[in-house]
Amino acid sequence: MHLQQHRLSQQQQHKQQPCKTWQQITATLAHLLQTSGFDIVHAFPVQLFNSQSPLDHQLPTFNQPSSTLAVIIGNSNALWLPFMQQLTLQGQLQDLPDPLDAYVEQHIKAAVQHCCSCCVSQACGSAKAAQVPEPAAAAAAAAAPHQQAHQHSCQQQEQHQQQHEQQRHGKMPGQAHTQQVSQTQQQQQQQQQQQQQQQQQQQQSVALQHELRFSHQAGAKFVNMLRAAQLSGLAYYSSTTHLAMHVRYGPWFALRAVAVFDCEGPDPADSAYDQMLCPYPELEQQAGQEMQTLEGLGGLSNWQAHWRKWAELRSIGGKHTHPRYCYCPDQLEYHYTKSKAVLARALNALQQQEQRKQEEGVAAAAAAAAGGGVL
Repeated sequence: MHLQQHRLSQQQQHKQQPCKTWQQITATLAHLLQTSGFDIVHAFPVQLFNSQSPLDHQLPTFNQPSSTLAVIIGNSNALWLPFMQQLTLQGQLQDLPDPLDAYVEQHIKAAVQHCCSCCVSQACGSAKAAQVPEPAAAAAAAAAPHQQAHQHSCQQQEQHQQQHEQQRHGKMPGQAHTQQVSQTQQQQQQQQQQQQQQQQQQQQSVALQHELRFSHQAGAKFVNMLRAAQLSGLAYYSSTTHLAMHVRYGPWFALRAVAVFDCEGPDPADSAYDQMLCPYPELEQQAGQEMQTLEGLGGLSNWQAHWRKWAELRSIGGKHTHPRYCYCPDQLEYHYTKSKAVLARALNALQQQEQRKQEEGVAAAAAAAAGGGVL
């Protein structure tokens, strides 16, 4: 029993840690996701979330002793244009049940996997070297020249035998040399392929472990995103309106995923994770009245049928938010309805806009040419 505990303790002590801190991992992930429209990337400790969540909906800790890094990922209205552009380039996305969920999974998975693959690359070499005992490494280094000389001698003997056999069968030395060169090239190519496969396997084996859960998943993968947003200090959650309120974006943002990494995370006792107070308490009463109306209409059980009422409720909460952060009409309607007709309408508008830009560019170039290049 004591021996098992000792071994477990040694394994935990020698557990390979990423070459980046949780701050660097979070910053890397934010950089990778920005161009896809995911401009909300916020780190928090898993243990803080688990302490106030049901046992069947907790996040993994990867046996980290005190804190495990989790990152909540979301978007403001910055998502809409990249999403529309992706639909233009990949028309097959429109055939899926929910093109936006597919877009979310595609880009977040790729960013998280890329982030994990490079997080331990620097530590990998040193960790592997540390695993080789010094006496064994010294013996291997001492034996290496003799092994190389022996291999070279064997190769020479094999070449002489091949030449002798080829002469016996009437083959010219030049032909034998050509065949030997060809065989050598094939062997080198095979060795290179084997090395590449080994490198890929090593990269996969040392990649930072992670678990990714999306807001549209249910069952064992379900995560209460609103609770995560509140406990992480990202946003205030209103139990009256069931909306989360961000300091900058107000209610005009969406939560998409939580990524958990097998590395030490932020300190759960940090004051940054104190629960936020309602940023707009004067709006709670008005929003509460609107919520009662929605409940009476059955809005909680049928979001799509009453999406305009939900949009009005969101607008009440966003009265103090700068207009540049509000959703455009198409994004707002699709957020609640998931209607493909809305996507078709938005794509058509985007294509017309791009066409107008091209026509304006052609007209400007023609005018410049007619005026001798002087504007």
